[in-house]
Amino acid sequence: MSDKIRYIREVCVAMIDVPYLYVNLTALCCYIFIFVTFLAAKKNPDIKYFIVVMGGFILWTGGSILMRLRVFPGITFWFLVSIMSLFALAFLIFLFISSFARLKGFFLKAVLAGLTFLLEILTALGLILDAPSMLVREDGGIVFVYDIGWPILFPCLFFLFYIITMVFVFRHIIKEKGMSTPGLVYIIMGCCAVLLGNMLQLIPGNVFPWDTLSGIIFAFLLMWALYKKRMFQMRLLISRSVVLMIGALLCILAAAYFIQPLSVFLDVHYNLSGSAITTIVAVLFSMVITAVFVMLKKLIDALFTREEQQNRLLKRFSTEVSQSLNTGEVMRKLIGIIKEEVPVGCVYVCLPEDNVFMASYSSEQLVKKRFSISADNPCVKYLRANGQYLLLSDFRKDPLYLSIWKSEKELFQRLSLSCIFALKDGDNIVGLILLSDKEKGVNFSYTELNFLETVSSIASIAVKNAGLYEQMYRE
Repeated sequence: MSDKIRYIREVCVAMIDVPYLYVNLTALCCYIFIFVTFLAAKKNPDIKYFIVVMGGFILWTGGSILMRLRVFPGITFWFLVSIMSLFALAFLIFLFISSFARLKGFFLKAVLAGLTFLLEILTALGLILDAPSMLVREDGGIVFVYDIGWPILFPCLFFLFYIITMVFVFRHIIKEKGMSTPGLVYIIMGCCAVLLGNMLQLIPGNVFPWDTLSGIIFAFLLMWALYKKRMFQMRLLISRSVVLMIGALLCILAAAYFIQPLSVFLDVHYNLSGSAITTIVAVLFSMVITAVFVMLKKLIDALFTREEQQNRLLKRFSTEVSQSLNTGEVMRKLIGIIKEEVPVGCVYVCLPEDNVFMASYSSEQLVKKRFSISADNPCVKYLRANGQYLLLSDFRKDPLYLSIWKSEKELFQRLSLSCIFALKDGDNIVGLILLSDKEKGVNFSYTELNFLETVSSIASIAVKNAGLYEQMYRE
């Protein structure tokens, strides 16, 4: 037992001696928080690659921290974990950017994977860089000194090749989709931050972990890029459990930093007995906990009430349309639930008719608008291949938008359309939901798009069932 206590004491002393260790610890906590949070997100290729990138950051930073603390099995082991994770991160980030921008390039990925694997093997064999030696400074602080030789040119050329590749990738994305591609500017900013942080790290005599700090900035910019692309909702980061955890941490910090000073203050200035001091501190601390609980309860109610309301609406809508075998009734309920939850100007539903999608239902009952969208419209092709909805503000940056007929572009402008949802039966589109601009011109949120996706899925099944019944009735 004494050996374990001595070992823990040495680790604690090491935490004090290592300069700026709090930066690394803060980075590690941020990475773990983001990693665990996104494990609960709705998975798609972008989210999966982002989770893998965060795993690489955790290994890189965690290995660096454990190396500096001289934790078992030793400096060399944790150095290899950290440096090999850093080399792998370049390839993982490239995979994330390729997925984000929908780039193919299998040959380029294979080449980069081969180069990364070769560098990892050379690093594991100790041919690139040896583990650092520990040096105690005059003020008692501990720094790690690397013996850098000519083999370091290999990772330098490796990263230079990645930088050139990234520049060409970003150039291709900007040329094809424009600089206003959702989230692109934040990825570019994140890559520049990492590059700048690692350049500052090379300044002679520098001991501040600029590379780790830039990693924090990079991770949050990548996360913001995913949010701008509407891959997840920000409320995912502040779930009920996270809010309660923050409240618990606030109470622990209050206990750690205020109870003892408050007890000393009461003893010195008022000369109270031990029992009186304990009672006063307990009452005040109870008041603090109560105040924190009330504030957190209000915060939770504000954050999650809308989700509960949406769940009630979806349950009611699903029950009502499942009991109806009339297409018109299903469409009216569909328009009703959209207008009730999403503040859009107008809702149109177009159903297939003679190789076009004809406007059959509208939320504007007094204004009859008859128009059609051809079945081979680029918007329909995009929906058939890429998902359940498209935002016209994003679709205008896609090359497919250029092939839309001028008359249909004018139709979209006249109707002030901003979003199109597809009613799908497998790979077939059995209807289109056209949504005009939202009130006050604000963008659709992730929560609203997720709600509309669910509504569209429910309506698709109801339309299919109603259509089969009506066909059997006619026969």
